Amino acid sequence: MKPVTFSMPAIAMTTSDVSQCLSAEKTVNSFRPVSKDLVGDFSFSAQALGEFVGWAGSSSVHRSLQVGLEIDDYLFFTDHGNGHSIATGSISFDVGHSRGLLTSADRYSGLEIGAGSIAEGFSVPKDLVHRAVADSLECFVPNGFEFCPSFDLATGPAVQLMNLMRFFRTEICGQLVVSPIALAGFQEMFGSLMAQNMQHSLSQKLVSARVSSITPGQLRRAMEFARANAALPITIADMASVAGVSVRTLQANFRSFLNTTPTSFLRQLRFEGARRDLIHAAPTATVTNIARQWGFVHMGRFSAEYRSHFGVSPSADLGRRS
Repeated sequence: MKPVTFSMPAIAMTTSDVSQCLSAEKTVNSFRPVSKDLVGDFSFSAQALGEFVGWAGSSSVHRSLQVGLEIDDYLFFTDHGNGHSIATGSISFDVGHSRGLLTSADRYSGLEIGAGSIAEGFSVPKDLVHRAVADSLECFVPNGFEFCPSFDLATGPAVQLMNLMRFFRTEICGQLVVSPIALAGFQEMFGSLMAQNMQHSLSQKLVSARVSSITPGQLRRAMEFARANAALPITIADMASVAGVSVRTLQANFRSFLNTTPTSFLRQLRFEGARRDLIHAAPTATVTNIARQWGFVHMGRFSAEYRSHFGVSPSADLGRRS
């Protein structure tokens, strides 16, 4: 999967430019950088891959914008500078160093940027998040479901989400060839973090929900499916579906019976697959390409974990039996 890269001519960034970027068709799995403002007092850039969009912007002057987005996604807003405020209908929320905002795109109606604002945010497909919520609770997501709009940027799950989004922008979008396994894993992890850790209208039900036990046969089916398909962009939701249980139930039973998680189990299988390919690699193969095929896009982290698992570096195993 090769990302398509293009850049727009430098222009004065307007609300319609921002709206066009965030509302654009995003199903082509392409990486889209957007240009900077020519004037220099306001800049905006965005990166899109699959149905995720990450963006960053800054302004040296006060600026107010009205916004209308033709998407139905969730939007995160943060600010590391002097802050800005977001209008969602008749309600305005301040965004700054300590507090961020999570809102539905169809409620986002305006933006007031403070001089010295240094903002970043991202757009997450609503259907992906709702699937994660449904998997966690083993129920349908009702009409009127919503997240608590204001969240703490200093502690808690929002910190993990921001780190994940930066990883998406720098490691996944930054690759010349995108790893389908890495992208699938990122999407599932992000949706699960939102569903299970961010405050929302079903959070209390999540706390009180009982986890069902599963049979050894169901657990075995999930494990056998993972072993047979680890080289493909399968997810924990796929493993749970094969076992006939929810993601949350599969996670709990992996911990109870195997003292691990489905994510760790699948990751270990992929390390083993990468090692097999490295050992039997052709002379023209590289560690980077083989690692990426198995969903590992951060080479420093891959090398460190590989050595921890197998006692040797990936380069030492490369082509050892070719």
